[in-house]
Amino acid sequence: MKRIILSWYVVTIMLPGLSAQEKTVFADVRGPYLGQKTPGVIPELFAPGIIATGYYERDITISPDGAEIFYGMLTGQHVTILYTRLADGAWTEPEVALFARNSQYFFLEPCFSFDGKTVYFLSTKPPYGKEPKPGWAYQNIWASDKNSDGTWGEAYNPDTVLNMPNSQFYPSLTRTGTLYFTRSDEKTGRSEILRARKNGDIYDTPELLPPVINGNGNIYNAFISPDESFLIGCVENKNNQINPGFSNYYIFFRDSLDNWSEGVSFGP
Repeated sequence: MKRIILSWYVVTIMLPGLSAQEKTVFADVRGPYLGQKTPGVIPELFAPGIIATGYYERDITISPDGAEIFYGMLTGQHVTILYTRLADGAWTEPEVALFARNSQYFFLEPCFSFDGKTVYFLSTKPPYGKEPKPGWAYQNIWASDKNSDGTWGEAYNPDTVLNMPNSQFYPSLTRTGTLYFTRSDEKTGRSEILRARKNGDIYDTPELLPPVINGNGNIYNAFISPDESFLIGCVENKNNQINPGFSNYYIFFRDSLDNWSEGVSFGP
């Protein structure tokens, strides 16, 4: 019980550097994108003092109707998913998502399905029949469904074909339900991008994306566009003259025949 209380305390206290005038009153946080301006082509800090508070926040997903947001929060001991929604015209103060409140495990990298009824995410919960292990020993893709009353249900394994003994993480979904994700080799640590087509209520066996994507370095944490026309991934160990020696964002384009282009660096 103490660990749960500590987790709640850590993620809800104000950042020490904020003055009383800067503290967010969530009854006043209104409008699309938490009252932020519409995104443009230049990256900017998102929702400072609301989402970006000075802790380690990452991996945000916004529901198709724009009324719900999940995002990751890492505080050192705790790795969890926070949730806020638009209620009566104002955004609620972020709180730990219902399915992520077991502080024995880590939860991260949420992603909404296109209909907004399911959220997928990484969790270190043990696979069914396995004993819990500390830290990042297990990394699998889990899901939660939205209940009829608007709450979110318990975490469950969406399909056994997705989760193998090696690590799989960072789900990203298309409009038709195809799931793209990263899988790491347990022995080499090298990661690759796979996709699994939705076939009714189950997934087909995941397939590796072609060498044009997976053959030029270690690629991970890939986002797929809803129409599956492009993929953005983090690539390391690629010969990048703009930012050598670091992971860099690349975009890969897909045509109607399922052919993929060479990756294009986002540049500086």
